[in-house]
Amino acid sequence: SMASSLLQRGSGHCRRICASSLIFALGQGILASQEFGAGMGSETTRPPDPVDRIHIFLSREDDAEQDRAIGDFRDFIRKSINAADPVLEIGPSYNPVLPKARGFNVETVDHADQETLRRLYAPHDVDIAAIEPVDHVWTGGPISALAGQGRFELVFASHVVEHTTNLAGFLADGLTMLSRSGRLALIIPDKRYCFDFFQPPTDVAKVMSDHAA
Repeated sequence: SMASSLLQRGSGHCRRICASSLIFALGQGILASQEFGAGMGSETTRPPDPVDRIHIFLSREDDAEQDRAIGDFRDFIRKSINAADPVLEIGPSYNPVLPKARGFNVETVDHADQETLRRLYAPHDVDIAAIEPVDHVWTGGPISALAGQGRFELVFASHVVEHTTNLAGFLADGLTMLSRSGRLALIIPDKRYCFDFFQPPTDVAKVMSDHAA
């Protein structure tokens, strides 16, 4: 997968990034779960600026409020943009959130081309027909070197960033690919409900030491 490729190509010792929040977005200095899709009824209507509707969900007690404000994370992402907006999805593999087949103006980055991905996933119980043509095959280095800078209204990755060996570098590179009004959105597994349950949360010191390595 794209995630395992990120692990293999990272330098130094890797520890999985463990996070409590399921989704956050970066753009114009915002770091939080944002209610981009509130009241949205289609994939083709651009929501208003979300700056004054920021939600931060950190504790177990926030789960019900998160469910109310966000709902299904993938639908939340899809409703946050116009289908015509230029978008980059990193590592969609066999489960793209913003598929070309649904009319999204999306470019994709993955660790192999469509034919290779379909061959790799054929033995597994997944829908390989959902694997779409890959625009940029990543073999290491900054993703922006492939996709370009300042181009996208949304740079998005689902279940990828927790595998990176350089979280700060990944986020910084993602930000360079955004247009002035663009957003970086990530869906991240909630460690309270997955196999990372017993892993300690990754602290700022670990993130920064990985970045400096």
